[in-house]
Amino acid sequence: MFTGWHHTNVIVSDLDRSLDFYTRVLGLKVASQMEIDDPEFARGVGIPDTRVRAAFLKVPNSTTLLEMFEYATIISKPISKDALPSDLGIQHICFRVNDIEAVYQNLVAQDVVFLSPPVTLGTDKGDTDAVRFCYFRDPDGNKIAFYLR
Repeated sequence: MFTGWHHTNVIVSDLDRSLDFYTRVLGLKVASQMEIDDPEFARGVGIPDTRVRAAFLKVPNSTTLLEMFEYATIISKPISKDALPSDLGIQHICFRVNDIEAVYQNLVAQDVVFLSPPVTLGTDKGDTDAVRFCYFRDPDGNKIAFYLR
């Protein structure tokens, strides 16, 4: 049935600001940008007369895409400032990295605020099973994780 993972969608309040963050700070590449103003799209998302500014971003070393929508005809509700990783719903996007310390230091130098420095799980099982990760937020408060194993 499934043939792979195509994309993850993130709703943003300001597409230009988010594109700057995801491309300049995180290093993703824009694959395409468009404005979608089509009755079939509006019908498909269940919001009559809606249109969006959209972008697809390439995730390095992956075929997976990150899709961003900025709704132009409806005000999107912001993420609660007190939202926790335990709240219901999709809680984060996770990118695999090859040097979590370097990526962490690079983003801290660019004023990205992390929930914590990278942490390590599984050291009691030996180095081959250890997992390192850390979380931070994008400009709209979406949680992002880096993962190294």
